[in-house]
Amino acid sequence: MKVLLAGPLETKALGQSTGIDLSDLPSATTQTPLGPLAGGLLAAGHQVHVLTMDPRIEEPEEHVRGPLTLSFVPIRGAPRYRARVRSRDLFAVEIAHLEAVMRGSDSDIIHANWTYEYAEAAIRSRRPMVATMHDLGWDILFNFRDMYRTLRLLMKYRAMLRVKALTAVAPFMARKAWNYGYFGQVDVIPNPIEPVPPRPKALDRPIIATIGNAGRLKNVVASVAAFARIRAALPSAELHLFGPGLDPEGQFRDAGPGVVCHGNVPHGTLMAFLEEEARLIVHPSRIEGCPVILGEAKMRGVPVVAGARSGGVEYVVGNCGGVLVDIEKPDEIADAALRILSNPAAYPALQQVAHEDVMARFATAQVTSRYVKVYERVLRATPR
Repeated sequence: MKVLLAGPLETKALGQSTGIDLSDLPSATTQTPLGPLAGGLLAAGHQVHVLTMDPRIEEPEEHVRGPLTLSFVPIRGAPRYRARVRSRDLFAVEIAHLEAVMRGSDSDIIHANWTYEYAEAAIRSRRPMVATMHDLGWDILFNFRDMYRTLRLLMKYRAMLRVKALTAVAPFMARKAWNYGYFGQVDVIPNPIEPVPPRPKALDRPIIATIGNAGRLKNVVASVAAFARIRAALPSAELHLFGPGLDPEGQFRDAGPGVVCHGNVPHGTLMAFLEEEARLIVHPSRIEGCPVILGEAKMRGVPVVAGARSGGVEYVVGNCGGVLVDIEKPDEIADAALRILSNPAAYPALQQVAHEDVMARFATAQVTSRYVKVYERVLRATPR
């Protein structure tokens, strides 16, 4: 089978997931689960055509690397445009580019990720397709309340009303598909996590990581507030902040002793920190679809403290390798973190169950197999 995976991604991360040298190609946009899925499909013997956008190119590009084909189309983005420019016409220029590539591809099926411009282009191509819902437009609009998100929500409705086959990355999201006009079957298939062995660690260094951004949705302020109490009980504890706006000159630059701001770092750098340094992830985000970072942390044997009512967070944390709390209450975050960091005898077992849970539910090969079954079902139902 040849699958066209359409969605945002980071070319460097795609190269790491597939084992193919892509260092001479456009960098695309941001790290997403498409890289591991592409790698999983290739490992299972399928051909893959990846379609994504890049803000630095002027014309569409296509590159063939063995069983992997990559197509890049322009997006009106930084440094040349602001995001709101492309939203004014509901991404019409980008959708036209995407649709042209989809129509010209010899792929058997299109898998459109995110239910916006990529799904809209796939619908217009009139090719067999599956769309994956990664977020909830109303939740995003509620938290940001600007015209850009309003127009994005309109795009979501436009696509969802015409999608025939839909997957969602978490159960809570699947239950809300009808809010956007989709009433058919929804297959819940999580984001894939690439397998790595966990590294045993001692609790002699209580190092905590929080990955997010400076916005209210990620709620990093709760992690910083909880850390003050953690530090009082464990004077050698450190809190490391990663993500946009969490840099040494950002709002948390004077957050107190033990708080280290790294800002936005490459995905590989973050994964190395989780493997080698982090003993705990505190993730106070208010809403998430299927947070890959929590799966990546658990895969590496790093336990998690996260929100009990934060959408897909509960799905990823589950009952193994983490504690769910009210992330609006820093004292609850601190109590849960201290229970984990103050129990060195139980910590190795907690590391192991965290790893085993992600291997059983989210490992790349398992997720890929589930998607392939959906592709096959859609193709069987498609008139020849």
